[in-house]
Amino acid sequence: MRNVFVLCMMFLCLGIHAQEGVVTDGRFRGNAGDYVIYTRLTEPGDPEFYELRAFDKATRKDKQIEADIMCEQVVVLSNSVMYCKGRLLYTYNLKENIKDSVDLKMKGDELVGISKSKDLLVFSADYKSAKVHIALYDKELRAEYADSLSVIEQEMEGIYPRIIQSQDEFVVLLQYQLFVFNPNQKSLQMITDKCHSILSVDEQTVLYRDVEGKSILYKRRQKPLSSAEFLHYSKLL
Repeated sequence: MRNVFVLCMMFLCLGIHAQEGVVTDGRFRGNAGDYVIYTRLTEPGDPEFYELRAFDKATRKDKQIEADIMCEQVVVLSNSVMYCKGRLLYTYNLKENIKDSVDLKMKGDELVGISKSKDLLVFSADYKSAKVHIALYDKELRAEYADSLSVIEQEMEGIYPRIIQSQDEFVVLLQYQLFVFNPNQKSLQMITDKCHSILSVDEQTVLYRDVEGKSILYKRRQKPLSSAEFLHYSKLL
């Protein structure tokens, strides 16, 4: 919610209008050079559809990169953005206005999640077997690791994972399952199967809320959160 508020305030303060009206419901995704990258919900429901957009801070112009994407999580790089649509992984170069795509040949029906640190972590949904496949790729897009997780077939709306990078790890919420993946050790560990939501407090601290409404610290920084900080961040979950 904080990201939505910050992005909305930025656009309102600058007096910027998107191609289809005033931007009031964008979710900030990152800065790529002179561009602010954000997603916007265009079709609520089950499933939900989003559009991926870029706002040029220099020219104050706003443009659509892609429409009708179901995977809202994207990777923002220095001058480009990576995103999933169907079975393909796309890279859009904002500086050169060039779009490339690649089929990673992963198992499953469609890509449903990506995140990147040094390596690229990709998720693919297999609806017939009710599984989500995970693969780690190096910078040359060579697979370094692969695994699969079982999911609840009746709750496929939660098939799109929420991914947070915390130091050298990926913290992943998939339906109600909270996992941590260490790309250096190539290890996947489940923290709980009763997780409702997660929040990145800082680079060393991740807070999550269980299905009963209790807020819990998954990772603790060297200087512990104060009671006031814990209460503040718990309200944001």
